[in-house]
Amino acid sequence: SSSNGTYYPDHLPLLKFKSITDSTPNRTSKSESSPKSDSDDMDRLIRNHVDENNVGPN
Repeated sequence: SSSNGTYYPDHLPLLKFKSITDSTPNRTSKSESSPKSDSDDMDRLIRNHVDENNVGPN
């Protein structure tokens, strides 16, 4: 239990990798296009879902 709560290699590398990729001043154009598109897609999906959910019970 203690080991699982303190050590989680599933999130550590992901967070570190994201931080490094986000802090890369070398690939600003490519790095910015990737996360921006992902964020937009997610926002659109979530908004669509909320809209449909609102229309359903309404």
